[in-house]
Amino acid sequence: MFISLDLETTGFDANNDKIIEFGAVKFDLSGETERLQFLINPGITLPDIITHITGIKDGDLTDAPQFSEKAEEIAAFIGDLPIVGHNIQFDTGFLRANGIELSNSEYDTCQLASIMLPGLPSYSLEILSSLLKLEHEEKHRAVDDSIAAMELFIKLADHFSHLPTELITKIKDLCKKTDWELKNFLSAIEPKDPKTLEFETEKTEFKPYPQLEKILEVKGSALIEIRPPYQDLIKGLSEKIDKDSYISVPNQIFKQISDSLPKNIAKIDAPSNYLSTKRLENLEKRNHFEKYEFTTLLKLLIWKEQTETGHLSEITFFNEERTLISAINIQANENEEHFFKKALEKDETSPAICSHQYTIEKNPTAKELLIINSEKFAQSIAFDNSQYLKLDILISQLKSLGENETTEALSAASTIIFGVIGMLFEKYNDRNEYTARCEIKPDTLASSTCKDLASSIVKLIESSKALVEIKTEDNEVDLQNWKSSLKILQDIFLKPDLENNFVWIEKDFSENIVIRSYPYSTSESLQKITNNAETFKIISENLDFDDEAAFTKNLLGLDNSIPLIKTVEKREDLEIYITQNSSAERDSVEKFLESYLPDRKGRTAIIFNSKQQLSQFTLKLSKHLKDLNIKPVSQMTGSLGKLREQYKQDPDNSILFITPNFWENFKDHDLIDTILIHKIPFDPPSLPYITATSKNYRNAFIEFQIPRATFTLKKLINYLPNTAKQKEVVLLDSRLVEKDYGQVITENIKNLATTKIVNLSTLA
Repeated sequence: MFISLDLETTGFDANNDKIIEFGAVKFDLSGETERLQFLINPGITLPDIITHITGIKDGDLTDAPQFSEKAEEIAAFIGDLPIVGHNIQFDTGFLRANGIELSNSEYDTCQLASIMLPGLPSYSLEILSSLLKLEHEEKHRAVDDSIAAMELFIKLADHFSHLPTELITKIKDLCKKTDWELKNFLSAIEPKDPKTLEFETEKTEFKPYPQLEKILEVKGSALIEIRPPYQDLIKGLSEKIDKDSYISVPNQIFKQISDSLPKNIAKIDAPSNYLSTKRLENLEKRNHFEKYEFTTLLKLLIWKEQTETGHLSEITFFNEERTLISAINIQANENEEHFFKKALEKDETSPAICSHQYTIEKNPTAKELLIINSEKFAQSIAFDNSQYLKLDILISQLKSLGENETTEALSAASTIIFGVIGMLFEKYNDRNEYTARCEIKPDTLASSTCKDLASSIVKLIESSKALVEIKTEDNEVDLQNWKSSLKILQDIFLKPDLENNFVWIEKDFSENIVIRSYPYSTSESLQKITNNAETFKIISENLDFDDEAAFTKNLLGLDNSIPLIKTVEKREDLEIYITQNSSAERDSVEKFLESYLPDRKGRTAIIFNSKQQLSQFTLKLSKHLKDLNIKPVSQMTGSLGKLREQYKQDPDNSILFITPNFWENFKDHDLIDTILIHKIPFDPPSLPYITATSKNYRNAFIEFQIPRATFTLKKLINYLPNTAKQKEVVLLDSRLVEKDYGQVITENIKNLATTKIVNLSTLA
């Protein structure tokens, strides 16, 4: 017997936020046996976001009992049963914080689903319920979520029983080497006849790319400006190019479409993104697995039985699980590894789609190299030449070498070193409210703290020589990883190349100290790659800043004589309105949207440049729209996959609230007729690529950030498909009219479609 439970709360902090609803069902593997559900009065006013997500209003809770009145009943209902739920640690954390003592086993259906069903775009309860056809009528209400989690758990348990018998036996044996909560449950499941759990997942659908022939007619090296998205173009090019040519695509697109491309096309990524079967076997031999290590191992073992490519992007790794990727990916002898060897063999006789990462790392000799998306390619080069290190990485690397006197001493020394780096950060960081950074400069290196740090790093390097005594064929790669980490410490604090690199210390989202280095320029690396091809074409949606691509050529270090070819013409299906009285204050835009959106009813997206702006407007407009039977679908309530599913249910009566990154990857742009763009989409200054590249310009805002913001704005607009139906774009940032730099941007977007400068009242 089990209990599936779910809570609705006023927020995410168990120590400060309150429970507003409890729902639970008792069940066995045959289904529900008993149910408990009630609302709870939190004694405070509900935040708007909670009402938006759950539909629960303050009035619903006025006569509800307080939690203390129900605590004994809840504890009695739960008893000592194993607790099941989606991200269940959140719910049990709230119960403990409210005085309910729990020592029960906890079975997380999100974690279990990610193990049993690798490769899904999202593991939200809503998406899983849809894919597996579970009952889940009222999302974000406690008892309905409990029922959905129960059904999901039963479905996953049954799926485990139908895995290959040999695999089940291996997993049960490995369960003896871990303390993971679900090990006893899985060990008790008896194998059944193997079968596959069938459900529909989304496949990429390709359409003929209208300008394909025009692009193929271009001879020699060139810059070619196109209209996004890229997927249809990539498919068309793959069927036409020579077998000795390569199409280099952004890493994210490679992951999205490689499985959907024809079987006769070679698909090659960097070796480190593939599974090493030999290293996986070595991992299995460990004597003990921490919980996150065991869940990672299970994902790999179950997925390995299904995958054709061995590409690790097919698995979703959570949090600490990601640290184990370096223990099972290909890092040496790549041509001997089954999955990567398979990709290379295909490349010998077929045209190849390859990721930017593969192109940069391996620099293949090509008859013609077609680089898709120059912006992402430059960023990938910068990332490949960057350095990144934190204490968790060092500790994980040492752990993979086994526990002994040497590794324990090195772990202790590494911890001390990062403690000193933390002191350096606290003393010298720039106190920036967005991303505080301590830039490594000559005066920083001259400080007594940095000198002490350098001395400690030298001692760590010297002490590491003792690792040669434990060197084996199996741990050779792990030793090389440790050596690479020592080099990063050396490069940043002992021999930093400050002339060519931006070097700094910061904190990550978990407040861990991180050291980083990023190159100021990518042009030299790009030139080495293009020189290795007879001809090259850089195909991107944004190359021209009304300057015959001079900005782009300068940024990439390309010869000015390389021609720019434009394949798209000014659109007749689109009108762009630029508002001149939309002040920076939220109220004027908010009032405009309240009157403008109801007339559109749906098929409309509002793009906000930050999640903070998006959240504010979602909450401000949500009630008004719902009262008019218009559904606000906001990015603030879930993943991209969840957002798309919600919007596709009723696009004619839905308004999409979204940020630029989500909009670019939305895929269902054909469902949108109108977009409103809240602000000029400037890059976040905290991005390493932006910070480092900006150092090359005397006036980075005018010379670098304005062209990039223009390109981003054009890209957002161009994701609206060109169809017979008339489209509308409204730009709500009056700086486009009032500021000199805004007028530069406005002049550039006039090339896209007819533009009109209007007052808000004209459109409302």
